[in-house]
Amino acid sequence: MQVQVSLKMELAASASLSQMEQQIQEAGQQAMREALKQAIRQWEELQVSCPHCGEKQRRLEGTMRRVIATVFGRVQVQRRRFRCQACQRRWCPANELFLSWQRARGPIAWRAAC
Repeated sequence: MQVQVSLKMELAASASLSQMEQQIQEAGQQAMREALKQAIRQWEELQVSCPHCGEKQRRLEGTMRRVIATVFGRVQVQRRRFRCQACQRRWCPANELFLSWQRARGPIAWRAAC
């Protein structure tokens, strides 16, 4: 899996080194949040089997928003929701990813956002 983000920003010619550092750090954290969103989306694409019956025929039924707290700030993720064409049950592949992350890190601040 490859994730690519680019960073382009304008710094004021009169900015101090401290101001430049702060702006670059903020832009870098935003780039990290974007990279995480892309990585989660790509991971979802690799999870093709229904977790309930194992079949691979699925239909996208939209997205559900989730906000997670990371070391580089809050990240709003659009989790994809699928319906299995065999057993008709729904699932969000990213839920499995978030649960394994929660187990590894201990309690994390993630919640459903309306």
